[in-house]
Amino acid sequence: MDNITIILNNRKLSRAILNDFQNGNNPYVLPNTESKNFIGEKTVFVCYYIYYNKVNFQDNENQPYMKLVYRESSKGTIIEIRNSIRKWFLGKRSIQEINFYEFEVCLKHLSNIIFKEESTIYNGILRRVEIGKTIKISNDFGTRLLFNTFSHKNYKKRVNYPLETLYFMTADGKNNVKIYDKGLEMQKKKLFSQNFYSVFSKKWMLLRLEQKIHVSTNDFFKRNNIKTVRDFCNQKEEIIDYWIKQMTNLEYLELINENELDFLKTKKRNVYYEFLICKGIERIGLDRLYGLLQKLEDNPNRRYKIKSTLILKLESFKVEKHQLTKQIMKRILEKQAYNGFLESQKIKLPQFRHNKVII
Repeated sequence: MDNITIILNNRKLSRAILNDFQNGNNPYVLPNTESKNFIGEKTVFVCYYIYYNKVNFQDNENQPYMKLVYRESSKGTIIEIRNSIRKWFLGKRSIQEINFYEFEVCLKHLSNIIFKEESTIYNGILRRVEIGKTIKISNDFGTRLLFNTFSHKNYKKRVNYPLETLYFMTADGKNNVKIYDKGLEMQKKKLFSQNFYSVFSKKWMLLRLEQKIHVSTNDFFKRNNIKTVRDFCNQKEEIIDYWIKQMTNLEYLELINENELDFLKTKKRNVYYEFLICKGIERIGLDRLYGLLQKLEDNPNRRYKIKSTLILKLESFKVEKHQLTKQIMKRILEKQAYNGFLESQKIKLPQFRHNKVII
């Protein structure tokens, strides 16, 4: 679990609690100084930062927080709690996940800070939630995924930031699947040093697979009547299976398989050209591919060798079934299905002592 938004309607915060928040009497809470907090007799609008540990006034700017917004008027009250609960619990430099049990520890702690008891937050309406997993894989395979992932079975809109981030989303953008280089993101935010990332990324990639869910519009959540925080926690196994299914619904531009190769061997030269353009763009780039075909076509001494040369080139695009991206991803997801969701996940990062990079 990562970013989350929880709404509680008509749950009033007492003036005593609000005054403690406002005056710094609660050691886990700071007022948002950018917000003009107002506590009147009948109207309230306040915004607070809630920290997992007691506030360290010398370092609170670097600590992740959950944001609490409280509105009170003659029409009722609204409490909104949002932000990354993963970072709130583990810290912004962490690449680990929080599992469902740690998630509930966070919820109870958050509820105790705000409401002085641990169960109230479970009645909150779950508006949005992100479910994700970071996987340490080879840089070659990670790059292949970011390059070859073409579509998603359910989410038809595709947004691509080449070799960094891929989004597949609904037309309104409220639900999506996101694939990105987590290590690169952390390096850009200066959470990894440039030195560490440059050495680490030569061999590895921290690939993050993430699903953003807008609860009221998501078909699975509506079908399973998941509305509140309690509903979400009570159906953890079904939600994990749903997340895995969404990740396996990704489709990839694979290289040529045996059946395609056998079929193309019976066809004329122009069929090879069309096929090689599609496959070659992803493998060697359009310019290099065009140059290769031009040389084959323009050299009269080699024209009789064109078909055999193209067959050899096609052979280089051949991939066995067990090497297909979809099959590899399926094996990765099956192996790590519950790691990080029901069990603790620990990703080990190397210590590059010879490069003076320790993390």
